[in-house]
Amino acid sequence: MPQRGRRSSKGGGGLPLALMLVVGGPLLLFGAFSGPTKPRLDPPTSYASLQPGPAPVGLAQAPVEARDRPSPQPAVEPPVSPAAAKPPATETLFVSGRKVALRAEPSAQGKVVDRYGSGQPVEVLERGEEWIRVRHRPTQREGWIQAKRLRAEPLVQEAKEQPKPATVAPKLSSAEIAKILIADSIAAYPGPCACPYQSARNGSSCGRRAAYVRPGGYSPLCYAKDITPEMVAEYRASH
Repeated sequence: MPQRGRRSSKGGGGLPLALMLVVGGPLLLFGAFSGPTKPRLDPPTSYASLQPGPAPVGLAQAPVEARDRPSPQPAVEPPVSPAAAKPPATETLFVSGRKVALRAEPSAQGKVVDRYGSGQPVEVLERGEEWIRVRHRPTQREGWIQAKRLRAEPLVQEAKEQPKPATVAPKLSSAEIAKILIADSIAAYPGPCACPYQSARNGSSCGRRAAYVRPGGYSPLCYAKDITPEMVAEYRASH
């Protein structure tokens, strides 16, 4: 016997499905005819919002002139032209000999262009085994000179003999100066008996007849005791 108040589950699921078709069908049709949904556009950003805001506290902001000024370009050095480069140093030789011939050709039969004396400088233009092509510096003439007539350094001329300095007499002692003064004093006396130890004309000793002993008249210098230091100094100053 069936129980009352209990709904049978058979056929109960068909009603909700039919209800969804009835309600959802018109909605699907409305969406199909309403067209595609337009994308949402954000409002345009104003120019004022693009302006830079104030710099943070503690950071210095560069002035507008500095920001707009173009950055300096590094200086570019101009290239050095080959003509401005320093030319290589030329080799210089010196003539060795008297009247050395500068010839137009590297041959002993070549025409003589000029002749130079010893020590004349020439610049080397071309080297050969026996001949060297050169340019004479003072005259700028070019030609060939035998290699054996050229040297790397000028010949040193022999120094002329210098006059020898006058020999200086060695310094005389006081005793030697005293002898010289005594001899000069005796030579200045007119007679033979200036000093007692001299001899008279007849060969006898002068003794007491000498002028040195006799009072008055000449007073010749006969002994070392007669020479004073002042006499020695005066002699040295005058000789």
